[in-house]
Amino acid sequence: RRQNPGMNLDYTPDMFNQALIIIESKVLEMGGKELEKLELQTPQRNSGDRLNSTMLRETSYDVKELDAYITANEPLLVPDQRAAYNAILTQIEKKTGGTGKTFVINLLLAKIRHQSKIAIAVASSGIAATLLHGGRTAHSTLKLPLKFLENQTHLCSITKGTGEAKVLQECEFIVWDECIMAH
Repeated sequence: RRQNPGMNLDYTPDMFNQALIIIESKVLEMGGKELEKLELQTPQRNSGDRLNSTMLRETSYDVKELDAYITANEPLLVPDQRAAYNAILTQIEKKTGGTGKTFVINLLLAKIRHQSKIAIAVASSGIAATLLHGGRTAHSTLKLPLKFLENQTHLCSITKGTGEAKVLQECEFIVWDECIMAH
């Protein structure tokens, strides 16, 4: 309506439901709860809707774009970076800033995603997450409690059978940049 103010557009129940699905998906992505738990109207979903949107987010990278990134950057790896990259290390040694850790991580993420596999990039802070391709905060992705010391359960709030659970089950590679800074 904002884009076409002169257009007479009647909202249908399907349009309203789709809006609720989008709103709930965004709230869940931010680490929130289902609308029902917030005592708000809930959308009518097929059982796979949330699963599909979560899987879609982690599997919808542009393979051609990733290929171009890999092709352009693989030759730039220095010998130490190439050794880590080829071995696909799950742990990168803690070094001072400017040593190329983020560069190697982004190249690993691109290579794994280029193979149509799921690779998850998380960081302890939003700023660090923005430096990783497809990066998000660990708290948002893994549904970690924000007040870890005050939370008695110390559990992630990922429910079995959800899209988040499916992504983690099928994930080939998880990298957590600045993990030591988490708590």
